[in-house]
Amino acid sequence: MKFIPWVTFFVTLSLSQAAIAENIELFDSTLVKPRYTVEMVIGGFDNLIVNGDVVIMGETLELDTGETFIFKRVLGAGLHTIVIEDFEGRAIRLPRILEEPIDRVGGNFQTTAEEQMTQHNLWFHQAYTRLSSRVEAKYLARIDYDSFQSDWVTTAELLSIRFLLSDFLGQDFDPESEVFEELIEFMEAFRHVRSLGPEFLPFQIGYVQGRGWVLFDYDLNLKLGDPDFAHRRLSTHFNHWSELVDRYELELDLDNLMIVEDALQERDQAYAQSLLQLEQTCSGQMDVTGWIKRLLRR
Repeated sequence: MKFIPWVTFFVTLSLSQAAIAENIELFDSTLVKPRYTVEMVIGGFDNLIVNGDVVIMGETLELDTGETFIFKRVLGAGLHTIVIEDFEGRAIRLPRILEEPIDRVGGNFQTTAEEQMTQHNLWFHQAYTRLSSRVEAKYLARIDYDSFQSDWVTTAELLSIRFLLSDFLGQDFDPESEVFEELIEFMEAFRHVRSLGPEFLPFQIGYVQGRGWVLFDYDLNLKLGDPDFAHRRLSTHFNHWSELVDRYELELDLDNLMIVEDALQERDQAYAQSLLQLEQTCSGQMDVTGWIKRLLRR
């Protein structure tokens, strides 16, 4: 999913006027389908479309439960999800569903629109729970579980992103800079995660001033590692991006990817050496302990 970096703009529509208007229903409770789509406009921003009409900033949107929020703008849209901002400063994730059921395995079974909506939000919640068991909280966009009762919407932390990792890697940068060092630290935080999935891409990570790099999009394709032993190379999270540059039209400088790869390999080597020293120390302590026990049994 590609997010648009945070920008400052002025509200032109009075909320008092918007409150008079009739609520716009996002979901059709009878058909169990979303009634909205998004379209790209010049400059890369998206319009939210409901029943063929563009939603205007300040209009009230209604969920299947009758809960409402006031639309501000579209933050981003991907194959599975649309994320919008409301006037309470929340990032609201709506599952983007195909009209027809998806044939998953050569006709063996199909997924209905209702199942897709429910599953996607469950996956996002579960993925956050699993990741947060291995990764420090500051590196993950937080989820608010209590904002809405609807099963078809998830409220995530709204981040003031200065730039995306795809932007950073697409231009010249200083490998001695604090931002680059924070990037390597960010990747180190994922040592106990074996994989973030084949769809893990650099526009799912953004830089937040005063916090560093943050992962804000993920799903259950991730694979966790042993919490007590980080055995995966850091670079495994990056090494497939060069293969996806053309497929996803990523504007990445492959030389920059090599700079990151080299830095991660240096960390890998240092980490492996420290593990070896630790194992040797522990092995020595166990030998001493065993010798003492045998001595005491005499």
